[in-house]
Amino acid sequence: MKSKLGYTLIEVLVAVILLAIVLPGLAVYVIGARKGQAGAARLEQGATASQRVLDSLALFPSRVVNINDSARITIDGQVYTVRWTVTPSSTGRRVALVSRWSVGKTQHSTSSWGILP
Repeated sequence: MKSKLGYTLIEVLVAVILLAIVLPGLAVYVIGARKGQAGAARLEQGATASQRVLDSLALFPSRVVNINDSARITIDGQVYTVRWTVTPSSTGRRVALVSRWSVGKTQHSTSSWGILP
């Protein structure tokens, strides 16, 4: 009996056809994952911008901080506009923050809050 070495032409063609069917589908998932990763990074930076504003507001006494105001912060070339509203609370000053940014024509935002002494 003769032993076979290597692959036949039909086996190679079947493998190539299967790869041609599977790889484009995988590429769609890779592209979608990359877009999701970029969106999550911007969302994290928006929260970071809000946290920076909250940290700087904590440095000022309550009579200096405006009740409603905004600030623009640039992180990695992206401009974030953070608006805040300060309301008195039993534990200090409650600050509600909304961070907004644009990617192309699409507007994005994230909100957070904190307590200042």
